[in-house]
Amino acid sequence: MFSKLNFGDMTGVTCTRQEHESLLMFFSGKACHQGAGRFGRGCQAFTINVMNAAINVKHLRLIWEQFRAATDITPIRDEAHYARMTEMLEALMDETQGDEKHPAMGLVNIVGDLIEDYESKQHPLPEFTGVQALKFLMEQHGLKQSELTEIGSQGVVSEILRGKRELNIRQVRALSERFGVSAATFV
Repeated sequence: MFSKLNFGDMTGVTCTRQEHESLLMFFSGKACHQGAGRFGRGCQAFTINVMNAAINVKHLRLIWEQFRAATDITPIRDEAHYARMTEMLEALMDETQGDEKHPAMGLVNIVGDLIEDYESKQHPLPEFTGVQALKFLMEQHGLKQSELTEIGSQGVVSEILRGKRELNIRQVRALSERFGVSAATFV
């Protein structure tokens, strides 16, 4: 019996029911050595111990090749691959619902790391100052200088926004709390 591997909206390679179950066991953390030196389809296997579990390298390679062919989870090569990985991450996030104990959460982390690596190289964020961040947040929230009373008077806010005065720790904490962002945003 054959079945298709499904990950999100991506349909992958055709495999036997046993291979499909092996993939599911492997990615849910339930893969284990089966029998004396034999695993999967009964071929002689080379095993290694990883965290006290015997891993059949030959079988693992087969599973990895099928998984990689089905999902294309590799370092991101181009914008089209980036778009597919982003879609996959969204599907995985929908599946896991933020549950850190969900079996697919490790995959969420892997795909997220691949996306982060690609973005840091291909779409680096521009450097910004605390004042630029404050101006941006004020604009996004439709705030005027006079509405930032936690910083001080309108004159103090004006001096900060023009770069004549720096934010102090108290002001940074107050802004961080008001806008729900890290204090590092303003430093």
